[in-house]
Amino acid sequence: MYKIQISYFQKRIFVSVLIFLSLILSGCDWMIYISSPAIEHNPIDYGVTPQEVWFKNDSNDSLHGWYFRRTDLPQSEAKAVFLYFHGNGGNVTTHFPHLVWLLSHGYDFFIFDYRGFGKSLGTPSPEHTVEDGKAALRYLLSQSPRVPWVVFAQSLGSVIGLKTMIDLRGEIQPTLIIVDSGFDSYRKIGEWLIDKYSLPKFFNFFLPTDEFAPGQDIKMLSPSPLLVIHGDRDSLVDYSFGVDLYNLGAEPKQFWQIPGGEHTDVFLRNDDKYRASLLKLLSTLGI
Repeated sequence: MYKIQISYFQKRIFVSVLIFLSLILSGCDWMIYISSPAIEHNPIDYGVTPQEVWFKNDSNDSLHGWYFRRTDLPQSEAKAVFLYFHGNGGNVTTHFPHLVWLLSHGYDFFIFDYRGFGKSLGTPSPEHTVEDGKAALRYLLSQSPRVPWVVFAQSLGSVIGLKTMIDLRGEIQPTLIIVDSGFDSYRKIGEWLIDKYSLPKFFNFFLPTDEFAPGQDIKMLSPSPLLVIHGDRDSLVDYSFGVDLYNLGAEPKQFWQIPGGEHTDVFLRNDDKYRASLLKLLSTLGI
């Protein structure tokens, strides 16, 4: 029996061809969306029970979300409510632990799944996720019209959340916009990943456009304050993307460099240092 020897170069060609075929067949969405129906974290384990929420987008897809209410004074109106645009993996059960600590400090938050994630119906795309973001915001404002609100946009959610706010800027004004481990351009992050994994440059041709990314328009979100948070050891979205995003924004704005910080871990590590910093910032904004 002959043993087939495959060289490193042949493996690279084989993997490149597979990636190329995936790009052609899926329109690049496999690079962006890694949804899952699996339950990764149970709110009961965190001592909370969210309200199950269903709402519609403009395409009439049913979208699913969880509304978490303050636990310190459950019968009182929240100081503010956070609208949580999560990243490209999993579903609401994956991401809610990042903000669950806010509930004991008087804040609510609403996290939702884009179409194709978790229980939400439909197929995601850069255009569709922004449409879903607008639907989520309008739902939130219909439920809590008097309560100040904050945008929390994390990883891929940064592109979606920022573009949503830009498109609706004539209708709404959040008290604060927080971007954690984010980026402003699908093409720039795609080109960086292609370079990082030493893939052929011609793959750049198949990357999504930035029609539904915020880019230079981030400055239009002023005068809403902008807080950009990024770990300087983020291996999934390079630290430089956070710097670029901050530079695109207009005053008032802040940048938190998290020494040793990895992807989206700012409120899960660091001995509560940055939790306290965020609470202080919220207080200075009167919420």
